[in-house]
Amino acid sequence: VFSMRDLGDQKRAQTSLRMIVKALDQSPIAVEITDQEGKIEYTNELYSPVYQVPKESVLGSRSVFWIFR
Repeated sequence: VFSMRDLGDQKRAQTSLRMIVKALDQSPIAVEITDQEGKIEYTNELYSPVYQVPKESVLGSRSVFWIFR
């Protein structure tokens, strides 16, 4: 069985995602992204120095800033 698939859309989506992550990492403010339960899934490079916590220790933990449901 042979299948052809246009990977152009997937490639553009990956490129956009890399660009967004790069912009977040270079942001002049600390950024965290949480899931719907408030568990931290991402922090940018400035987060650790600002809040004085290692990135590894906060990933997967509940955000102290997450107050809305």
